[in-house]
Formats: sequence, structure tokens, C-alpha cells
Amino acid sequence: MSKLSILFAIALFVCPVTNSLWAQERAALPGLNSEHAPYPDGALIKFQWNYSCPDHKGCLFTCPGGGGANHVTKLDIYLGGIFDAADGLALFYSFATDYVSNGTGFSVSKREALSCHVVGMRLDYSGPLKQNAASSKN
Repeated sequence: MSKLSILFAIALFVCPVTNSLWAQERAALPGLNSEHAPYPDGALIKFQWNYSCPDHKGCLFTCPGGGGANHVTKLDIYLGGIFDAADGLALFYSFATDYVSNGTGFSVSKREALSCHVVGMRLDYSGPLKQNAASSKN
């Protein structure tokens, strides 16, 4: 066997192994299918909204700072602050679409109102932050 053939055979074996290792690292990103909440550990989250799209078509949302998506299947929004009320409000969200399994975003404002526009989605929960909100996402 030539050296080129041996090198090619080794490359065929090594590439799939490294790709599967990288896929395991990518699976740990925060979002809807993660054990991590889409907000920092020290955030003072006071309220949350959980939405789902009943027919998985035509649902969309937009949030401040250019956040939003079409074909949304699930959306969780959290309102609070990063340190205290004097620092302003923070809006954190995580979502899933037909194309993105776990997207996240946030917006922080000291003077401007924070609001999201949600279209075609069913409100599943609205109220104070649920205890262990991040662990309930598993």
C-alpha cells in the first residue's frame, strides 16, 4: 500500500470521530432544549411568558434589538433586571423554529419600553418566574 492510501484511510476514520465530538459540544448551547436558562445566573427575573404554536405554521415574533423569527414552534420570554431596577429592565427570550432548534436573545433598556410582538401563538403560561425554570426545559 502506498503512503497516500494509508493517509487517506486514516483520514476517513478520524474525521467522523472528531465530527461527533464537536456535535456533542454544540448540543450544550443554551436555549429551549438546554438545562441552561437564556438569562445570566445573577439576573433578577420577575415574570415569564411561555408560548407554543398550535399548528407549527404561521407563528412569529419580534422583540427589541432586531430579535425575532418566523415559523416559531415555541417561545419563552423572561422580564427582569440584570442587577437591580435602577440599572433598567432586561428582556431575555429563547425560541425554537422549524429551522433553529434553540435560539436566544436579549435586550436591556434603561429608559425605553421593552415589548415583543407575538403572532399566532398560544399563551401556555404567564406569571411569576417558575422555580427551576431552566431545569423544566429538559
